[in-house]
Amino acid sequence: MIALSDLPPPLASLVQRQLKAMGLYDGTTEGIPGPKTEAAYAAYLKSLETKAAVTATGNNVAMLEAFIGIA
Repeated sequence: MIALSDLPPPLASLVQRQLKAMGLYDGTTEGIPGPKTEAAYAAYLKSLETKAAVTATGNNVAMLEAFIGIA
């Protein structure tokens, strides 16, 4: 899993807004990832696994890039 705490605040904020839009996150979108952001991101990844959308390589970086729309 990507260490969300390593993301720059603007990118972390984008992730938080996307998670919120998906109904997975109810915290702030200030770009400071905490336990709620981590839990929401983990729930997002788990939802991908249950939908068989995770590749055999488990490339979480590519998933994060696709998630935030930069890929």
